[in-house]
Amino acid sequence: MSISDTLSGFKKNGSSSCHLYVNGKKVTLENTDIVNLIAKNSNELLSTEVLQLLKKMTDKTEIERPITVENKKSKSDFKQKAKAIIDEKNKSVYGMIVGKSNRRQAYKLLESILPPRYNFDHFSTIVDLEKIGISLQFDRYDILEEILVDENFPGTTTLGLKVGLSMEQAIEIHGEPRISSLVSAFWNDFSVFLKDQIVTKIRIR
Repeated sequence: MSISDTLSGFKKNGSSSCHLYVNGKKVTLENTDIVNLIAKNSNELLSTEVLQLLKKMTDKTEIERPITVENKKSKSDFKQKAKAIIDEKNKSVYGMIVGKSNRRQAYKLLESILPPRYNFDHFSTIVDLEKIGISLQFDRYDILEEILVDENFPGTTTLGLKVGLSMEQAIEIHGEPRISSLVSAFWNDFSVFLKDQIVTKIRIR
C-alpha cells in the first residue's frame, strides 16, 4: 500500500486520533503524528497528491511533532538478566534441575539464553552448547543427569567458584574436597576438572 492510499484511508476513516500501548503506557497519536511517522519511515517521495492530503489533514506540510517510541527490548537484554548461577546444593543451572528436568523442559528454559530459533539436538545423550559454555547429559528416559560448564559459562557456584580459578582458590571458597587428584576434585555437591591445578570445568550430577 502506498503512502497516498494510507493517507486516504486515514482521511476517509474520519478519526482524529488513535491509541496504542507502549511498554504498558497509553500513547495517543493524532492524525498529524500518524502522517509524520509514515513520512519519516518511507522511502517513497511525497507526491503533490500526498502533500495536498497532508495539508487537509494537518494544515501543515512540515514535520513539527515527531514522536519517538522506546524500542522493544532485544533478546540479548533478557539474556543479561538470566542468572548464571551454578546452584550446587539444588543441582541446578538456569532453572534446569539434575534428576528432575527432562530434555523438553531443559530446552525451554534455555530458549531465552541461546540465539533465536536455536536448533536443539533432540536425540544425542550428550548435548554440547558451546555458545553458553554448558554441556548437558541425558539418560535413556531423557531426564537430565549431568550439567557441565566450561570457560564460556559466565557464572559461578553459589559461593563464587568459577572456571579459571586455581585449586587453591577452590579450597578457600568451598573447603577441602572429599577426593582430589591432579586432574579432578570432588565435593559433596559438585566436582571440578583440573589442568595444571586450574579449574577447567565444573560438574553437577
